Amino acid sequence: MAGADLLQKLRGLLTFLENQPSGYGLVSALHASLATITRSKRFEEAVEKESRRQIYNFVYGLTHEINNPLANIAARAQQLMASAKDAESAKSLATIVDQSMRAHEMLAESMNAVRPPKVEPELVDITKVVTESIERFRKSREATGLEVYTHPMISNLFSIANHGSLCECISSLLKNAADACRPGDRIDVIAELLEDGDPDEAEIPDSARQIRIAIRDTGRGISATDLEQVWDLYYSGRDSGRGLGISLAKARRLIEDFQGRIWLSSNLNAGTTVEIRLSSTEPPLAPRHKVTL
Repeated sequence: MAGADLLQKLRGLLTFLENQPSGYGLVSALHASLATITRSKRFEEAVEKESRRQIYNFVYGLTHEINNPLANIAARAQQLMASAKDAESAKSLATIVDQSMRAHEMLAESMNAVRPPKVEPELVDITKVVTESIERFRKSREATGLEVYTHPMISNLFSIANHGSLCECISSLLKNAADACRPGDRIDVIAELLEDGDPDEAEIPDSARQIRIAIRDTGRGISATDLEQVWDLYYSGRDSGRGLGISLAKARRLIEDFQGRIWLSSNLNAGTTVEIRLSSTEPPLAPRHKVTL
């Protein structure tokens, strides 16, 4: 997104200088700069496309080869459970089945990350999505005692996105925040409509007004080194065995598919904030009923 923003700004400057009588030298330099940046951007896109193709082929082959023995392990463990002679053996076999299913789900998640299914855009009530995501998160975290503070949200926040995918995205970001929290930490969530000219507005094409969704935790934070890599597919700064490190990459792809922006700021031992911007859309019109007099 940074490269696209720079190109847009340079093109705007070029248009301005072309109308100035003394701007010929700068115009020539800018044309050369634009050509260089464009070639560089195309090269980066080609490299990323080829990398994704190779990752997909690897994950596809890995998934195919591992899923078959996983299915056999789970099926055999279930058979043995039926004839288990004591509760301890049955419990151990149930653990084998559960872990086999977990591995299968992780492989499926990897496939969705490298080749996500097509998501149909629709008119989405952002307030409803955020509220539903928080409630889903709270139910999954009842035993931890971690509190999520929701700031007052206005109604009629609508955008073109996808309800289910956006819920999954926000729930995943909340889970990341919770994983970074320590006893006594908290998570704050806000969804609001930014006014025109608000300094917090992000650069979104053809967006008159923007919706801001922010998730902030007071947890451990992220180091500057990790902050440069958090959006990379399969990168995880956590200990092994605590996830595949694909949730942020999936979140960015989803938000950008809806012509939005997402970014992250953090400081060690001072918490992390994830910011999302989506274009605001007019709410749906209430149905009109014909009245016969």
